[in-house]
Amino acid sequence: MNRSFVVNLAILLFLNILIKPLYILLDIQVQNAVGPEEYGMFFAAFNFSYLFQVFLDLGINNFNNRSVAQDEGHLYKYLPALFILKLLLAIGYGILSYVGGDMVGFSPFQMQMLGWLIVNQFLLSMLLFLRSNLSGMHHFRVDSLVSVADKLLLSVFLAVLLFGGIIPGSFQIMWFIYAQTTSLALTVLLAGGAVLFYSGKIHFKSDWATIWQMLKETFPYALFGIFMSIYYRIDGVMIERMLPETGAYQAGVYAACYRLLDAANIIGLLFAGLLLPIFSRMLKKEESTIELLSFSFRVLVGGAVMVAIILMFYAEPLISSLYTESTPYWSDVLRILFWAFPGVSAVYIYGTLLLAGGQLRIINIITFITMLLNIGLNLLLIPEYEALGATWASIVTQFLSSVGLIYYGHRYLKEPFSVGDFTRIALLAAGVFAMCQASVYLPIDWKIKLALVSIIGIAIAFMLRVFEWKALMELVKQRGNS
Repeated sequence: MNRSFVVNLAILLFLNILIKPLYILLDIQVQNAVGPEEYGMFFAAFNFSYLFQVFLDLGINNFNNRSVAQDEGHLYKYLPALFILKLLLAIGYGILSYVGGDMVGFSPFQMQMLGWLIVNQFLLSMLLFLRSNLSGMHHFRVDSLVSVADKLLLSVFLAVLLFGGIIPGSFQIMWFIYAQTTSLALTVLLAGGAVLFYSGKIHFKSDWATIWQMLKETFPYALFGIFMSIYYRIDGVMIERMLPETGAYQAGVYAACYRLLDAANIIGLLFAGLLLPIFSRMLKKEESTIELLSFSFRVLVGGAVMVAIILMFYAEPLISSLYTESTPYWSDVLRILFWAFPGVSAVYIYGTLLLAGGQLRIINIITFITMLLNIGLNLLLIPEYEALGATWASIVTQFLSSVGLIYYGHRYLKEPFSVGDFTRIALLAAGVFAMCQASVYLPIDWKIKLALVSIIGIAIAFMLRVFEWKALMELVKQRGNS
């Protein structure tokens, strides 16, 4: 096994587990400081900036990740053209997003927020592009540090602004946005310097023929990004826009719960980042991916089911301890929303597999249908059920999307889905549910009970071989070889 890579992976996991939850806790304090209504307006503008974010990328990052994983020479050949292309795309993205915000009726304050969020999206897109090149050059340790640098800087800025007392008056949501801009800009400079340092001398010259060729090659990836962005982000915008009286508050409630789902998705994102180059290499060499696929499915989906069951019992004390204005309604939204988590986890695994195999046509068909279904369900459910309606729409769309990707993933591999994996996860779910039900009667603090059921649940997962340490080490070895 590549010892250097094991160290780098450990650093990556440690930094993400340490820094990103810290940022999420500070983000929660931001909402507590400004209130759910003002944060709900920000959440709508933030999600709206994501709807057109794909035009900053047009699939360049996914294309670049896959290509560099298969041939490192791609970096030196196409880096200048891709960089110039991203700068040109940023102009179109900015115009499209700002005009779109005005058309949907954002208030002047939301338009001010949207303008700065457009800048932040451009900086984030550049950061992801630069990181894809660092990873392609196998400078994993530097990439690991860069991956959390913006969140670390933002956490420092937020801690000072929230608790430092250096600026008189109450915390303003615009301070949050300015802190994001500053931290992203500094991290982009850091990543850009690292790419130039490790790649050597790069001549930033390119011709329009090369740029046009890039657009044609990345177009299928762009479609995938467009559909995914819409059905992941449209719900927050629709809640705020479709409910004239309570939209900002309901969007704030949904944002609070969705933030915790985003936090839980950290592991899924890390797994997807590990699996993409591994799957790409194995499929190119015509090696079997079924064992790795099975292990990844058990870990992510099994873990997601366990978390969703635990939150059925502990959503209310958890969210009330985090948000000062929470009510039992907030815990209902959280409890239901987390049943979208298993579907999201399965999409990470099988979407990555099909992406690595170049199966963009089927991915785009599934995500397009999912996008239409999500919009339709939101239109139907939000007016009557508000934020709860959006949670049900998320569950249905994520479940159906995962089923479609699983079916076509195994059809592509010409391998059947493992009934044994499903059985193990079902047994884990039954064991965790029974344990949580019994824990209700323990006369101890809910935090201790939550910790106990989590630890015992993980132990059950290892006993049932839903989680396997040996398989995880094999994943690390495969990533090191790739």
